Amino acid sequence: MAVNLLMVEEEILSVLEESGALSSKEIELELRKRGYNIRARTIRYHLKKLEERGLVRKTATEKPNLLKKAKRNSREKVLSKGWGSSRRE
Repeated sequence: MAVNLLMVEEEILSVLEESGALSSKEIELELRKRGYNIRARTIRYHLKKLEERGLVRKTATEKPNLLKKAKRNSREKVLSKGWGSSRRE
């Protein structure tokens, strides 16, 4: 399956939104259930990019967590910025 960067980051944000703070390995396992074959190392790269955008941050246990800022943005607004996630409030 060819995966574009926006899809990867959108799925990572979706996983964090649904599950709360997870390690990159836990995110990898969840993405595999969704049909993505993405290694934890690649996920860490994307998490760093999402952290730079202010969408995730590491918790005290070093697990990334979705920030409220990310939850507030609409899908269209997020995609226009070059990253995305399905949002639910």
